[in-house]
Amino acid sequence: MKSYHSKRIISLTTDFSWLSEGIGIMKGIILEQAPDCQIIDLCHTISSYSTINGSRQFETILYLPVGIHLAIVDPEVGTHRKCLALSVHRGDILLGPDNGILMNAASVLGGIIESYVINTDTFHSTVFDGRDIFAKVAGLLASGNYNLSDIGYKIDPEKLKTSPLNDFLYLDEINNAKIIHINSFGNIVINIKSLQINNVINKFFKIQIENKSVISQVKENFASVPIGTFVITDDGYGRYSIAMNRGSAKEFFNAKIGNNVNIIMVRSI
Repeated sequence: MKSYHSKRIISLTTDFSWLSEGIGIMKGIILEQAPDCQIIDLCHTISSYSTINGSRQFETILYLPVGIHLAIVDPEVGTHRKCLALSVHRGDILLGPDNGILMNAASVLGGIIESYVINTDTFHSTVFDGRDIFAKVAGLLASGNYNLSDIGYKIDPEKLKTSPLNDFLYLDEINNAKIIHINSFGNIVINIKSLQINNVINKFFKIQIENKSVISQVKENFASVPIGTFVITDDGYGRYSIAMNRGSAKEFFNAKIGNNVNIIMVRSI
């Protein structure tokens, strides 16, 4: 595995929230090792401890430059779960805990080439692995002085934890879809891929979340329906979003990450 040159892009995705000093501390640890790298804050508002939400947010690194990408959503921090470094086909390195959060991102970046378990005898922490392990390793790799083989040992990718998203490939009659993200506009993203959206444009579906339901049409964008009307559309990243034009689907449904979503096609209306 070749060395990683200086001035490398490093991105951070966490559930720390912007109130945490941990974000700045991680950046400081990285810059101590690689002072000329560039750090991108992708997202620090992932729902606390939610590997479902974290997996969806982290896969959007597809739109970032090739680099070293950290995902820290780690409810098992300090336990015997593995700390991972994954090399993927696009040329990136993904760093994070072995809880499935890296797997969707690895897939959209072409799949895993090599996977390593970071040696926690060398990089040790009991409380703040983001600082003591992942940021330290990211900085060392970005410095150009370390290779993946220097920071850990290889593991078969088949032995890693799988993604928690359990994606559906088509919008159809589905009784156990999940809310995987809710954006700042109150739009609800679900774990159904929208690659086949052209096959269902203008069709109607009944959507039920908890004890509320609506009938909504599939459209190419939010503005295709009247203000205050629900719409099903692409979220901009390849999944379906349930939204209200200039309103909040989250508030209507009192929706939360992880809620079940039932969807049934309406044959006539």
